[in-house]
Amino acid sequence: MRCSIISFMLLFGSISVAGLKIDAAYKMSETRLKAVGGMKAEERRKEVLRLKTELDETLNAWEKENPKDASKDEEAVSLFFYTLSPVFELAEKEKKSEKDCSNAELAIRAAGGQGKPEGVPLTKNSKIALDWVLALCK
Repeated sequence: MRCSIISFMLLFGSISVAGLKIDAAYKMSETRLKAVGGMKAEERRKEVLRLKTELDETLNAWEKENPKDASKDEEAVSLFFYTLSPVFELAEKEKKSEKDCSNAELAIRAAGGQGKPEGVPLTKNSKIALDWVLALCK
């Protein structure tokens, strides 16, 4: 039985790290966020670091496959990763102060509102990042 390239990609595309779509990145983050609800602080921290590793591996794989041009998916996942940077920095600290949490939240809000008029709702990336800050700081 012959398999077209498109069929092959549809069947096995999710195996390729570089094939991650932004919706899949959101889903991966949201699934992990739900899972950390009942976890202890150290387990939540490790879960965030795993998410960071997975997203970073995705971006590195894309860079190796096509170092000159970024696809729309790569740009979207890269922006998501960048938006989560304050969360990743927070997770790298074994002990977090209230100030650390406040600074992470402020950084996310500031980055999410750049170039936008005041009062505009936060982006989906920013909302997810703030949810992670809440999860890490509770």
